Amino acid sequence: DESVQKVPIRKLARLQRPPHERVIVGLVGVQSNQFPRACDIAHAFQREGVHDILIGGFHVSGSIALADPDTMPPEIEAIMDEGITVVKGEVEGHWGDILKDVITDRRQRLYDFGEPKPDMSLQPLPVVDKEYLKHFMQSNYATLDLSRGCIWDCEFCCIINVHGKTMRHRDAEYIADTIRRNYALGVDFYFFTDDNLARAKNWEAFFDMLIRLREEEGIHLEFMIQADIPSYRMKNFIPKAKQAGCTKVFLGVESLDSDTLAAAGKRQNVAANARDCVAAYESAGIGTHVGYIIGFPTDTYESVMRSIDKLIYEVKPATASFFMLTPLPGSMDHVKLRQRGEWMAEDFNLYDSFHETTKHPHLQDGQWTKAYQQAWERFYSSENIKAILLRTQTERVNFSYESVD
Repeated sequence: DESVQKVPIRKLARLQRPPHERVIVGLVGVQSNQFPRACDIAHAFQREGVHDILIGGFHVSGSIALADPDTMPPEIEAIMDEGITVVKGEVEGHWGDILKDVITDRRQRLYDFGEPKPDMSLQPLPVVDKEYLKHFMQSNYATLDLSRGCIWDCEFCCIINVHGKTMRHRDAEYIADTIRRNYALGVDFYFFTDDNLARAKNWEAFFDMLIRLREEEGIHLEFMIQADIPSYRMKNFIPKAKQAGCTKVFLGVESLDSDTLAAAGKRQNVAANARDCVAAYESAGIGTHVGYIIGFPTDTYESVMRSIDKLIYEVKPATASFFMLTPLPGSMDHVKLRQRGEWMAEDFNLYDSFHETTKHPHLQDGQWTKAYQQAWERFYSSENIKAILLRTQTERVNFSYESVD
């Protein structure tokens, strides 16, 4: 993780001592904006004499999944021609076979594990490295996923074309063993990274397990989740999330314009429900963080500013993040722009949702970037920060009194 570590390329390369010891480099979970750097690292290892290199993740998997039939995306073809192996899909159940191929000199140019998706129930979970956690501001923090996949059809998203639309999940009791082990190492806060935990079929068993750990074993966890807007209507979801230790939820609001949401394939969102959803979580003592996308085809500078005001004064989340609509490889947005022959930026470094990567019909001559920057400035104005702090304090006090009653 280069945000906190330097990759010791030469030191790692020197571990290779043929014929009995080999260095195998796996560049894992590479997203589109990380792809150029992943290639740089791969080339650096090659210059040091390491040639068993594999790259996988959302960029590779999504790009290949939605490429034209019998056509490999050019940047993927290029690294394959350079001797780098590409791994599409999820590697659970296949990793041992890949390693055997490498050590017997049968490594393939492409491993395609798109289908069938692996059963997740008892798959290995990440092992917490206490020394690694010391690199971060919070050394008590870790991540886990209960499930993969998403049931919705958002056209700007890659998830359904990589993890699929059928929800798969881990066994709750199996996760409990990992949580116990990590708790002994000082980990008591998690970000459960499921793209939509509310749609995991065993979310209730998962929350029940966390509640039991808290009440019977004294393992007091706090955690953050991601959920969709309709989740606030699910029976017991919010109360059990709170009882289990949930302190924050990320909600994909995306837009407050109903026509825009429908055009983007996000039909599960109704703009009017965003306010009720945020209120439901906040009143339960769970802080809300909404994601908001700027640059849908119908957006104008004026409409974006009106929507941000609506977000501030009507929806009233505790925090928010803003993103520029980006045609990520692996999304239907990318496919449609490619089919129409519209311009998209060639530099994948820009595909981080903070840069303009295509032309917009209404937000031109810098207006798109201006609207994006002003969304941040307007939401995090001193006036709104003060309102949030006063409102949050009041809601927490009310929640405490209601709990006593």
